[in-house]
Amino acid sequence: MVWGCFSCIGGHHNKSQKSMKENVDYPWEIYTLKELLQATNSFNKDNKIGEGGFGSVYWGRTSKGVDIAVKRLKAMTAKAEMEFAVEVEILARVRHENLLGLRGFYAGGEERLIVYDYMPNHSLLSHLHGQLADQCLLDWKRRVNIAIGAAKGLS
Repeated sequence: MVWGCFSCIGGHHNKSQKSMKENVDYPWEIYTLKELLQATNSFNKDNKIGEGGFGSVYWGRTSKGVDIAVKRLKAMTAKAEMEFAVEVEILARVRHENLLGLRGFYAGGEERLIVYDYMPNHSLLSHLHGQLADQCLLDWKRRVNIAIGAAKGLS
């Protein structure tokens, strides 16, 4: 269960970062802060690709050459901490062709970072209503199919 990997959140370090990273029970990677700082160029503003209620999302490239998206929580509040834990747990359990895959996370000190697969084609919002709306070939039939697919994914 994912909650076992959050021993660092409560401040109880039963396992070292290294031993957690080597644990084959987890299908995702537990990144180091150094790895994610290098990948995102220290969360450079030029790498920022989005903003949400709980944090910003940055593009990055790992030392292995893999493109990633990293969500960085804005502030460490109890609500943000819970949101982080719930998001990691849900993404760890759910796999669907229309959802971004969880690659891993970092939880240490005051930093909470979630690492996703990177999707280079902007957001659905930009395709429907933003800068790419004129190029979008989503008629209402396709939009309804997307909505149905999303509902199936959530169920």
